[in-house]
Amino acid sequence: MYVYIFRVASRVFSPHPLRGSGAMHELTAQLPGTTQKGPPLRCIVTGGSSGIGGPICRELRKRGANVFITGRQLANLQRSADGVVSEGGYCTFGVGDVTVEADVQRLFAEAQTFFAEGTTVNSFGADVWVQGEAGVDALVTLAGIGRFGPIEKLSEPDFSSSVDVNVKGVWVWAREVLPAMKQQGAGQVVFISWVTGLRKFGKCSVYGASKWAVQGIAGSLREEARGTGVKIATLCPGSVATPWCMCACVCVSERERERETEREKERVCESVNVNVYVCVCVRVCVRVYSCVCIIYMYRHTALAL
Repeated sequence: MYVYIFRVASRVFSPHPLRGSGAMHELTAQLPGTTQKGPPLRCIVTGGSSGIGGPICRELRKRGANVFITGRQLANLQRSADGVVSEGGYCTFGVGDVTVEADVQRLFAEAQTFFAEGTTVNSFGADVWVQGEAGVDALVTLAGIGRFGPIEKLSEPDFSSSVDVNVKGVWVWAREVLPAMKQQGAGQVVFISWVTGLRKFGKCSVYGASKWAVQGIAGSLREEARGTGVKIATLCPGSVATPWCMCACVCVSERERERETEREKERVCESVNVNVYVCVCVRVCVRVYSCVCIIYMYRHTALAL
């Protein structure tokens, strides 16, 4: 799990300017006693209230970001934000649904207000005030749901809800933040997909389809953003030790076990075929050798006579 958290944070803090020129702050002034340049990065994390969301938010804060978390469960959001604040971070949250356009617009406006408030940076034991500014430097989309099982056991609501959250939610948030990023001339979007967006697994027809769609969205937006300073990336984890992922892991592991059984059968068949072939070859060679020996003996006996 920590590998994926590190990759998200590394992608957000990849070595390229996350603030444009003009009215935006230039990330050139090194703050004394800190590892960040200029104002803290402004990061929005959707679905950051559960799973790997909390650890990702804390890792982003460790690297000098102000974090705005969104989700549907108030208690989980509060717990995730408290975890960041308890480590000295500057973080808040907003409650909303990624599938509702009005909620996304409201949450983005709340994030702008939060980022514009400014924050303090500790430098050699003293708090240095850094003026905030509206905008967004990074968007990490974590919000998602999973519906797994044989296709005959899945319903149309399963399909609709998965597409709404996993595909529409990603698309709506991207549409909301990309204009601001393009205007400021820089930004980073990280879509958290899954390995089912790269490989095919049984019992993942709905969830896999939604993640292949995320890959398609990311690829298209990457072409649209070319030359604007905005970067689009996807992260495709495998199995992660979270309660939400257990059902998916069971479905995938069952299919993997079936494939391994099939491969083992193939290996056994190949081994049997090789053994049979070797036995036949040995038998043929023995018979040929016997025939040669008999002919040789007969010839020499005839000459002796």
